[in-house]
Amino acid sequence: MFDTWKAFVGKLAIFSGDVATSTFRYFSHLRELSPQHSISTAEICKYISELESEFTTRFGEFLNYGRMFSFLIKPDSFDGHELDLSLTDWLDTQDMIMQLIELKSLALWGLRKQLETTAGRDHGTCIFTCWISLPEKFSCLRKIALALLTVFGSTYLCEQIFSHRKSVLSPSQSFDN
Repeated sequence: MFDTWKAFVGKLAIFSGDVATSTFRYFSHLRELSPQHSISTAEICKYISELESEFTTRFGEFLNYGRMFSFLIKPDSFDGHELDLSLTDWLDTQDMIMQLIELKSLALWGLRKQLETTAGRDHGTCIFTCWISLPEKFSCLRKIALALLTVFGSTYLCEQIFSHRKSVLSPSQSFDN
């Protein structure tokens, strides 16, 4: 999800430049209409800017925790001090650095290779399977990984439930009923 968000925000910047210069390389319909009609590129650029702002506001924490997401796939590339563990303050993470050192010294960590051989939706399953299959001596690392893996899924499901509930309520009902 982090990679998709980062790519989308990058594409918005390209789209904005494309519209601002009236090149319309990525907007074939606008390119076809532009010789025949006056197109307000300023208005389109404003809309793209507002969209980018909305995404940055909504997913801004991705910028802060992007490095943590990399930890899920490449824990062996971290030294432990560069991770912001404020997300996992409620977990017992005092052994994290020692477990990370031990994990790096083993040939056990095979997630990178597994990810290279899986595609599409299997990536999430592969990541989850690797983390839950770690031996108990890596329980601290597993707790951190599972906390990171479940935070967005649980948030998404909660938002989905509230959206559904809102759509089935009549105007005279409320969430308190």
